[in-house]
Amino acid sequence: MKKNNLLFIVLILLAGIFRLIPHPWNLTPVLAACLFSGFKIKPNRLALFLPLIAIFLGDITLGFYKGMGWVYISYISVVALALLLNKKNSIQAKFSAPILGSFIFFFISNFGVWNGGFLYPKTFEGLIQCYISAIPFFKNTLIGTIIYFGIFFTISEYLEKSIFKIATSKN
Repeated sequence: MKKNNLLFIVLILLAGIFRLIPHPWNLTPVLAACLFSGFKIKPNRLALFLPLIAIFLGDITLGFYKGMGWVYISYISVVALALLLNKKNSIQAKFSAPILGSFIFFFISNFGVWNGGFLYPKTFEGLIQCYISAIPFFKNTLIGTIIYFGIFFTISEYLEKSIFKIATSKN
């Protein structure tokens, strides 16, 4: 297991707690935590399940809802995206991750709304209508994911450097 996992685990669990604080629709650190986990947590199975555990604990408090399975599939897909992008180990991968992750979440979760609900007809036009209706929520998803992803990486880089300085100064 990676040495700094504890630091990363704390950040991801904090993201789960932040969901419980009142916020504008979809302006949460949840997708950023999924991406961050995929980039930072080792082994990969822990990277996959840690944000899901944090999110599930929040759902226990907030309540369960119809279509949760689609939302969780979205989260798993976003972590998988981060795991794939992390293999490239490039700045472009880190900058594109919040945008791509937000789109993945948008398309999968809203497909679930269309598929499992009664608000939209089960036609191609109904699916498009569902996606169009969800655009206002996408804005907050994208903004929140970009901001929190940046915050997570900034905090982790700062703390990793600080911990490294402390560890090397003791030797």
